[in-house]
Amino acid sequence: ASSLIVFNDVLYLGGYSGMQKYLGGTSWEEMPDGPTNFVLDMDVDTFNNSLYVGGSFFYTGSMLTNSAAMYDGFEWHSMSTDLYGDVYEQGVKFYHGAAYYAGNFDTLANGLDVNYVARWNGTQWDSITCKPNNAVEALEVFRDTLFIGGYFTEVSGTPAAGIMKYFAPDTGCSYLQPLVQVYS
Repeated sequence: ASSLIVFNDVLYLGGYSGMQKYLGGTSWEEMPDGPTNFVLDMDVDTFNNSLYVGGSFFYTGSMLTNSAAMYDGFEWHSMSTDLYGDVYEQGVKFYHGAAYYAGNFDTLANGLDVNYVARWNGTQWDSITCKPNNAVEALEVFRDTLFIGGYFTEVSGTPAAGIMKYFAPDTGCSYLQPLVQVYS
């Protein structure tokens, strides 16, 4: 097993043979139509109730997905086939309304330079403004900032010893945010 996550009150395991769902006791069940090979990391979009999966697989069921897929609790969805490379363990993180994927890919199949970190905005892949010069291995959100770790020695030409932070400011209505209302 390389990753575990709870999604919709169910425990999921990702590993070298795809994904499994925990049934209780010592029982596990293969995910129907799930990724067919290495699932190395997963993260949940709690607002839209979606599970993002990354690893080293070409297919999710019979659908070509190239290392990235999304599960809505009922069926799998492709996130295009442009992400062509391995997504590493700790390489999937949901942050500020987008799914971030990190690994050993610097250019997508459509020619977009992503410099080892690709952002899925819900309909297509984007790059981020910071450009590490080598593979990114880990993503983590801490104090509203995305920390990025990996094998890079510089970011956008500035020396960086394998760690950087990225802050995505709120850009208005590009995604929905829940509102907290207080009544007195």
